[in-house]
Amino acid sequence: MSTVAELATALIWMVDADKRCTFVDAAWMAFTGRTLEAVLDDGWRETVHADDLPRCLEVVDAAFDRRQPFTVEYRLRRHDGEYRWLLGSGIPLLAPDGSWTGYVGSSVDITERRRAEESLRRKESELREAQRLAGIGSWQWDSRTNEVVWSDELYRIAGLDPRSPEAAAGNHPNLYPPEHWERIARCADEAMRFGTPYELDVELFSRGGRRWVTARGDAMRDEEGRITGLRGTVQDITARKRAEEMLSNHSQRLLEAQEAERARIARELHDDIGQRLVLLSMAL
Repeated sequence: MSTVAELATALIWMVDADKRCTFVDAAWMAFTGRTLEAVLDDGWRETVHADDLPRCLEVVDAAFDRRQPFTVEYRLRRHDGEYRWLLGSGIPLLAPDGSWTGYVGSSVDITERRRAEESLRRKESELREAQRLAGIGSWQWDSRTNEVVWSDELYRIAGLDPRSPEAAAGNHPNLYPPEHWERIARCADEAMRFGTPYELDVELFSRGGRRWVTARGDAMRDEEGRITGLRGTVQDITARKRAEEMLSNHSQRLLEAQEAERARIARELHDDIGQRLVLLSMAL
């Protein structure tokens, strides 16, 4: 719908073989608030953002030299003074006898599209940073195509390059100890059959050494509610596991020390009482 709306408000223009503007339509004049006489020849340049004009001229010059179609994005000043992003497209214009006479083209306002794309890029960047800080990677698996998509953080946790064949779906069993992969496969199978979400702690063979991760998964469904794949997260909990192990070892050592102390006290009490009994026996 947005593309149709953009095309409906296209600004039409023409330039001759000497790169001079010879025509703009009423929509172009209404958009810029300038008359036809003001934009003819090189007058159109005054409405293009100063930072974008050199690139526009470079693209146009290259297209003219080859007499090929071109596209270029640039900012054009609207009648209210706001600069809007436009996508300009030009094609060679031929006379009835087949001779080349210049270019005819159109420009459409793509400002809202660019803003949406920028907002999406910003959100994706924020998501990557949040995943990095939390040590959480995300993934999706499409059962129809067997395609697996990992987030950047998941590749980092696994210590893999996105282009590495080890990241392919068929190689995932090699990333875990056999008994841990069996648990994952069993849970994934139940999720595919019944839509049951799962969460389990498993070991992962990372390039940086073994890591403990919390693997979570849930079913993806289409509009009709049919399960089409799985998606989930992998959280690096290695630091937590190590802290728990250190705490467990410390607790074990503490218990052992307590038992040793109890045994020592028991021995001392036993020896002291034994000595007293001997003395008492001798006295009697």
